[in-house]
Amino acid sequence: MSNQEPNGSDYPALRLPMPLWVRLLAVLVAVVGSITVSVLVANAVKRRTQAASPDQTPGSSAGTLAEAEGEPSSESPDAPLSPELAEEAAAAERAELLDSLLAEGGILLTEKRAAQAVSAFREASAHSPDSVPAWLGLIAACRQAGDFTQAWRACESALASVTGEQVEIHRAFAHLARDCGRADTALAETTKVLAHLPDDADAHFVAASALLTLGPKGSALKHARKAVEGAPESHAAQVMLGRALTAADQPTAAVEVLRRALAEVPGSPRACLALAHTQRQLGDDEGAQKTLAEIDESLVEEETRLVEILLDPGGELPPAALGSDRAIAAMAAVERAELLLRGGKGREAMAEFRRLAAEYPDLPSIHYRFAELTLLSGQVEAARKLAETQLARSSEDTRGHVILARVFLNKGLFGLAKEECRKALGGNLSRRAALSARQTLAVAYNRSGDPKQAIAEIQGCLEARPDNQEAIICLSIFQLAAGDAQAAIDTLRAAAERFPDAPRFPTHEAALLLRNGDRKGAIVATRKA
Repeated sequence: MSNQEPNGSDYPALRLPMPLWVRLLAVLVAVVGSITVSVLVANAVKRRTQAASPDQTPGSSAGTLAEAEGEPSSESPDAPLSPELAEEAAAAERAELLDSLLAEGGILLTEKRAAQAVSAFREASAHSPDSVPAWLGLIAACRQAGDFTQAWRACESALASVTGEQVEIHRAFAHLARDCGRADTALAETTKVLAHLPDDADAHFVAASALLTLGPKGSALKHARKAVEGAPESHAAQVMLGRALTAADQPTAAVEVLRRALAEVPGSPRACLALAHTQRQLGDDEGAQKTLAEIDESLVEEETRLVEILLDPGGELPPAALGSDRAIAAMAAVERAELLLRGGKGREAMAEFRRLAAEYPDLPSIHYRFAELTLLSGQVEAARKLAETQLARSSEDTRGHVILARVFLNKGLFGLAKEECRKALGGNLSRRAALSARQTLAVAYNRSGDPKQAIAEIQGCLEARPDNQEAIICLSIFQLAAGDAQAAIDTLRAAAERFPDAPRFPTHEAALLLRNGDRKGAIVATRKA
């Protein structure tokens, strides 16, 4: 069963089957040793009473650990202390204050009193900037309060303040970045965890998640397998493995893994969503529809969250990004719209994407898919406006530049198209969007009279994704434009051998041979198609 953090995000907690705040309390217990939580909370109450009373001095007996435990004081209150003893007493008092704050914050977290927990842990981190538990508590409390921006800043402050071991801070930052849609930061932080803990299942889980967005095709798979090896009972790890198998073009294996995950946790929204996507990839539209129907039945927990958002330059995270089940429901609706599109119901699919864009203004991927389909339908100016609107909302998310590049390409403005592609590639793009940008850049080079540069760009696309059939066709076109007809023919023939069920390659070969006057060869190629 997936573990839920108090703020509702799907925190896998693969190393320990418990939420982050419970793990935090375990750290606190290790820090305070044999001191009981009740004693620490009592001290925290006395400390706050002390702060409100001008008659109470730091050296007085009220609020000391010895008295809280019922032990008599062996020192006379009037006896002067040596400098060494005074320093020891001050250090003990500082340690006691930190322990009290940590225990107080931990109790507040368990009671889901997030605002008070934030205050306690903020005071603890200010009191002891080198305390890892204090910073972890502050990060967890900010997350529980739904303030992801302050949680992000707490991670940055912790890394700047803690001089010792920072592994758990890097872990907390990696999870936060993942939940904020910042796959680049998530990967960077979890890589630091793996440098110290190479077999850590939780870190491999985050790495797999980030690489599904950023990495070359199939790069997430080894990390997903490591996550399952390290935490075989984790439902989240099983779902991640299914997604990674799908991304690595192993959909049959993915279906097996995801069905096993659903057998263990029936109706799991994320497992259903991953399975429906895989079924659509396999062409099992009917199965995908049935799986999507299960999501509708399972979306009952109001606190389930799925964040898909990029932090804007100011670091603010819009509250609308954390809309309970809204994001999962939206992604299920997107899958249904894609099924309509593939079923030849383009008009209905466009209407559905238009509705989704209006209903979910905070989910960028819906808007960019709508803009993409709008452009494909020939509505060039409408697509341009949609892309510009999204860029105005979040300049860090550069997918809009890909749409604009294709708009300019459509208008024959090749210089502007290349400029937009470079802007897109300079930002935080998913693998799919980055390949689209590079392929568009290659076409722009070819149409502007530079087929050699076009070949270089499209070969880069094929290195990242060798099975991209559209890119292979483009390569043959660019080779022909560069004056190397034989290379173009060889490219198409090699592709026809690799993809015997794809008629497009023999068809293009036939057209090319016919253009070169080889009528007999064209007939042979046509028969292959």
